[in-house]
Amino acid sequence: MNVRRSRALLVCCSLILLGVMLGAFPEGSLALETSPAFVPAACPVDMPDTVSVECGYLLLPEDYDQPAGRTVQLPVIILRSRSPDPAPDPVLYTEGGPGYTSLSSVWGFAQSSLLERRDIIILEQRGNVYAKPSLACDVSMWMEERAGHTPCLDNLHAQGIDLSHYTTANVAADINMLRQLLPYEEWNLFGSSYSTRPMQLVMKLQPEGIRSVILNAVGSVTETRYQHDPEHAMRAIQVMLDDCAALPACAQSYPDLPAQFSRVVHKLNEEPISFELVDSETGEPTTAVVDGNQLIDWMVSDAFYDPTRPPHKSGFLPLLIDQVDQGKTTLLRTWTEQQQSNRWLGAGFAWGLYFSMNCQEDSAGMSSELLAAQSAAYPQLDGFIRAA
Repeated sequence: MNVRRSRALLVCCSLILLGVMLGAFPEGSLALETSPAFVPAACPVDMPDTVSVECGYLLLPEDYDQPAGRTVQLPVIILRSRSPDPAPDPVLYTEGGPGYTSLSSVWGFAQSSLLERRDIIILEQRGNVYAKPSLACDVSMWMEERAGHTPCLDNLHAQGIDLSHYTTANVAADINMLRQLLPYEEWNLFGSSYSTRPMQLVMKLQPEGIRSVILNAVGSVTETRYQHDPEHAMRAIQVMLDDCAALPACAQSYPDLPAQFSRVVHKLNEEPISFELVDSETGEPTTAVVDGNQLIDWMVSDAFYDPTRPPHKSGFLPLLIDQVDQGKTTLLRTWTEQQQSNRWLGAGFAWGLYFSMNCQEDSAGMSSELLAAQSAAYPQLDGFIRAA
C-alpha cells in the first residue's frame, strides 16, 4: 500500500473511531472537525459480485460558507480495477437528470472495459436519492404540486433543508472536494446529460488534478435548458419524418406523413382521447388522457432517452400517426399503457432535486413572451413546449 493510501486509511479509521466515541449522531448535526471527510461505510445498494467494491460517503457542509452548520452525506462507490497494476488516475462518474441516482450505474460499470486499466468512482450528488438529506418526493406529493399545492416543497422546508445550496455550482465543488479527500492526484471526469454541466464548471473553476474529461450529451452552461425547447423537440420529430421519407416502403405507405402529424396533434389538442387503464403500481383503475401535447412529449422523450423503443426506422411512429389520423386508437392505447407504466421514473429519481436545480438555474430566464415566440416558430407542434 503506498504512503498516500496509508495516510488516507488512517484518517478514515480515525473518523470512524470518533463517530463511535460520539455515539449515534443525527443527520445534519456532525461536529465541525469531521467535515469535510470521506468516511468508509457499507454500500447503500446491492453490489455486483464480479468486481471488487469499496463504499463510503462524502461528508460536507450543506453551505460551504457555513462549515460549522448542517452537513450532507453523499454516497460514493469505488470499483477497483481488474488490473494488478492499475493506472493511477481513476474515472469519476456522476449521473444526469438532475435527479437520477448515480448508484444504479454500478451494474453497468461493473462490466465496463474501463476497469481493465482504472478504478471507477461513482458519486451520488447532494440531494439525490441515496444522499442525506434526500430531496426525493413521492408520487402523490408531486401530483399535488401539479394541482397547485406544494407538499413536496413544504416537506423539504420542514426538514430545515435550504434549497439554495442544491445547485450545479455546489455539485461541482463537491466533486473537487472528493478528489482532494481520496488518494488520487489526478483523475478523469465522466459526465452525461445534466452532469456535463458540473463537469464543465469543475474544468473551469478547479482544473487542478483533471487528466481528461468525457462529456456525453452536453448540456450548455451558458444557456438555459429550455431556451431552445421547441427547436429540440421539432428536431427529434424531424429525424423520424426524414427516416420515413428515406425508406421506400415507409415513404410509399405514408406519403403525407408531415401533414398527418400536424393534423393529429391539432385534432388531439382539440379533442383529447381518454383511456380507462389499470395503474401498473397500485392495480387500481386510472384514466389516461392523451392530447396532442402529450403525444409529442412521449415521442420526444423516446427519441431523446430510449431510441430503441420504438425505433423510428421500424415505422412504429409513422404507423401510429396514420392510425390516429384515421380515427383508430388501438395502437395509441397500447403505447399509452407503456408510457404510463414508466411515467414516474421509479424510485431512482429525486423530483425535489430536479425542481430545485431547474427552478433556480433555468426557469428564471424564461418568460411568457419567450414561450409564445418559441411556440409560434414551430406551428407543426401546435403550441407544444416541453418545459411549460
